[in-house]
Amino acid sequence: MNNETDLLQDATRAQLDQVSQAMLRLHKSLLDDERIIYEAAYGPVSPNDLFRLALGHSQFTWLGKILSLIAQLDEAASVRRPATEAQAQLLLAEALVLLKLEHEDEIFVERFQVALARSTNAKDKHNEALKIATAESESNG
Repeated sequence: MNNETDLLQDATRAQLDQVSQAMLRLHKSLLDDERIIYEAAYGPVSPNDLFRLALGHSQFTWLGKILSLIAQLDEAASVRRPATEAQAQLLLAEALVLLKLEHEDEIFVERFQVALARSTNAKDKHNEALKIATAESESNG
C-alpha cells in the first residue's frame, strides 16, 4: 500500500514535531517535579543518578509512557524512515488520549493527575501540550 496518499504530508510532519516538543517540555516539568520530591526524601541526586532513577525507580517509571510516545512521534517524523500518514495520525490521536488523561492505564492516569495538581509548572506545560494536540487534531478533523 505505497500510494501517494500513504506518504507523510509536510503538515503532518510539522504536527508531529509540535506535539513532540510540547510533550517534551511537559515531560521535563514532570521529571523535575518528581526529582524535587525524591530529593526531599533521599537527598540530592546527580544528573546520572536521575537518569538511573528515571529508568528504574517506581516513583519515576510512570513517566516512561510519555517519553515513549515522544520517541515514537519523533521517529514517525524522521526524514530517513517516516511513518505513513495513517500511522502518524494514529500517534497524534494517541497523544491526545494521553494528554486528556483518558489512557487505559489507571495507575498512570492517577499519577499524572496527582503530579498536575501538585505542580503549577507541570499543569501549565500540560495545558500547552493539550492545546497544541487539540488544535492539531481539529485541523485534521
